[in-house]
Amino acid sequence: MEYGAIHQFGGNSDMIPRLAAIPARPFLGLSQDDEKEVIEILSDFLT
Repeated sequence: MEYGAIHQFGGNSDMIPRLAAIPARPFLGLSQDDEKEVIEILSDFLT
């Protein structure tokens, strides 16, 4: 969604609109197990 980045990275009061001053609330990311699985999938695909 359009507003995903502001929630992932946060904002400050210098940004427009002024309501952008919110703390980061990261929701995207990979756990170590997820990262290993992605690497395995890509390795299988590329070989």
